[in-house]
Amino acid sequence: MSRIKSWLYRTFSGIYGMDSLGKALIVLAAVSMIAGGIVSFFGGTFWFRLPFDLIESAAFVCFFIRFFSKNHTRRLSENRKWMNVWGKVRSFFQLQKDRFRDRKTAVYRKCPACRSTLRLPRRKGKHTACCPKCRNRFEVRILF
Repeated sequence: MSRIKSWLYRTFSGIYGMDSLGKALIVLAAVSMIAGGIVSFFGGTFWFRLPFDLIESAAFVCFFIRFFSKNHTRRLSENRKWMNVWGKVRSFFQLQKDRFRDRKTAVYRKCPACRSTLRLPRRKGKHTACCPKCRNRFEVRILF
């Protein structure tokens, strides 16, 4: 029993484990599995289901390779790149959600100098706005 226990300890010590990219790969595999099931339920042939099966298999293989890897620096680098991409996607959808929530009280404009998005009160007419990031002043015309 102690030989098995020591073998398991040696095998699993130092593995990388779960991170955000690993969670995304599991979600991708689950979505692909569900979509493939829906396709086959509605009479899809092997060739219609094949892309979903390939995506599902590739996602699971990548997940397990990353999970059991002992190369922490490479896995951290991959996760950092994923978080940069995912952060941009998340911030885009958060901005759309905020725009919809504030559609009656605010307008969103981009600063012409630094291209950052500013939330301005919705007041009809011409106004001067100051970007808090780069301190650039510019004219804003709000129609309604």
